[in-house]
Amino acid sequence: MDWLYLGLISLGAFSTINILDRKFLGELKIHPVVFPAIATSLGTVFTFLFTLILVGVPHELPREVLYFGVISGIIDFASASFFYYSLSKAPLSKVIALDRIKIVTSLAIAVLFFHEQFYWIWVPGIFLIALGNILFIQKRGEWNKKWERGALYMFLAGLIGGFAIIPEKMGVEVGLPVLIALISSFTRSTGYVGSALIFHRQHFSHFWKHLKQFKWGSTLLFRSFCSASGWTAFYYALDFGLISKVTPLLQLRPVTSVILAIIFLSERETKLRIFGTILITLGALLIIF
Repeated sequence: MDWLYLGLISLGAFSTINILDRKFLGELKIHPVVFPAIATSLGTVFTFLFTLILVGVPHELPREVLYFGVISGIIDFASASFFYYSLSKAPLSKVIALDRIKIVTSLAIAVLFFHEQFYWIWVPGIFLIALGNILFIQKRGEWNKKWERGALYMFLAGLIGGFAIIPEKMGVEVGLPVLIALISSFTRSTGYVGSALIFHRQHFSHFWKHLKQFKWGSTLLFRSFCSASGWTAFYYALDFGLISKVTPLLQLRPVTSVILAIIFLSERETKLRIFGTILITLGALLIIF
């Protein structure tokens, strides 16, 4: 059950990232390309430190590892770009549910490409996850039309992100998971830094002004550490477990994100979203176990 423990670490780390990203993008109004350019680069540094701890200095990178790491990084970069734009347009708790489209994509890929066994119990499990996520964004008609673009971006983030499981799984099957995590992280950070320097250079000064404060500088370091921990744990979980086990576990991310949002962002809970939490949890458990 090593994949389960690693998956839970990844789940906790990614949920924490969601909350901290919302603080930076929503409260400080950091540009959604400039922010990950810095945050993901720091995450790459932490991932490199993890690599040194786990496997030492890599003297060579097998071609397959490099290939799958770059491909997964490119897909994750595209998915994360839509994700960050979404967080800059709408509250996390209202649009995070739409990111869950990746569960359908990932399970289909697991069966069609990796020949994992299909179980009919997945169908009600997916239905419960979908229904629970719908309840998450239904809050007394408070939906604001200006959030529609944020919802669209979040849906695209999930749809694109679902296909990243192909190079991710193939990568960990031919090489060390931490090396795949490192190459993928380096690819994402390169994409963000390049985009930010070319198109949004003027926004860096606004970000640096806040990072000079100990509160925000230390928070960014902690966020980047969580990112590196989450991705490293995810790749190792994917190496030890099936796609159809690891992916549904991460579907609990809306639940843990909203719980953290209540604690740290003072977002109020509703009976519908409590019920949605129960449905998502039941749906994920049906698929996993």
